Formats: sequence, C-alpha cells, structure tokens
Amino acid sequence: WFVLHMVQTPTVGLVAVGLWLMVDDVGASDGAAAIAAARLARVAIFVFAIYFTVLDGIGGIGLGRTILVVERLVAEGKLTPQQFEGVVLLLDTMWVDPMVGGIGSLVSEAASWAAFAAAFLIAVSLRLSSRVGWGPVVLLIAFGWELQTAHASPHGPIAFSLLIVAAAWTWWSQRRPA
Repeated sequence: WFVLHMVQTPTVGLVAVGLWLMVDDVGASDGAAAIAAARLARVAIFVFAIYFTVLDGIGGIGLGRTILVVERLVAEGKLTPQQFEGVVLLLDTMWVDPMVGGIGSLVSEAASWAAFAAAFLIAVSLRLSSRVGWGPVVLLIAFGWELQTAHASPHGPIAFSLLIVAAAWTWWSQRRPA
C-alpha cells in the first residue's frame, strides 16, 4: 500500500499535466464555448491535482506507512493486544473520517468530482472545437465517471486505461491529415 502510493502519487501530477495539455491550445478560433469549457477544465484539473495528491498522501502514504510501523511494533512485542486494538480502531476511524477519510470524505469527494468535471469539460471543449470525434469524447467522460466512482482497484486501473486510450486517440486524430 505504502510503496504503491509512493510511486503512484507523483503520477497524479503527470496526469494533471497531460489533461491540461489536452486543452492547452484551445483558442479564439475555437469559439467562446470551447474556450470557456477549456478554462473551467483547467480549474477542475487544478482541484483534481491538489485533492488527489492530498488523498494519496493521507490515505495511501500516511496510512500505509502507519500500518507498516504498527506491524513492526507488534512483531517486536512493543504493543500490547489492547494497544494494538486501539491503533486499529484509530486507523479504521480515520479511514472513514468525513473530512480526510479514504472514502466518502470531503477530500476524496472533491478529488473524485474534480476528476469527473475535468474529464467532462475537456471532452466538451475538444468536441466544441471539432478537434476530436465522439470516440475520444465518450472515453474521456467514461474515464472521469469511473474515477469518480472509486479510484481503488478495479476502478482506478480501468479509469486510467480509458484515459490512455482517449489520449492516444485524441493525439492520433489531431495528427492525421484532414
């Protein structure tokens, strides 16, 4: 859990950069609606990057490292069974905390809904600017919805697979001659 999130957390920033680049060149020739959607997408991308990083930091890195330390303390005999039960109660309670918990909290909901908003607004901007067909649009929205549903397996891997296909399709369609 800990190692996964140590590797995964920086990729949140890379995904945010990739999402930003998808609408980076939407400009005046694309129309006011496409520009507005791109600008709103950038706001959502910013919120996504902040809150998913916080979520991974708290729920992935912090909780994961705490579990490793507790396991080591138990193995070394430094925690009594009652102390261990108290630690488990604390960690389980933090996991469902309404502000910073791993599921259903302010942090996790902000991250999830920002991901969906970013994906949806990128899709709208790219479609309004006629940069992509309906295929990448549907895949982008599916990515956002799947990630909004949950980021743990299998939802996260499915969501990011959809994003990879959408991004590749978008890149390919923008590079082909008209």
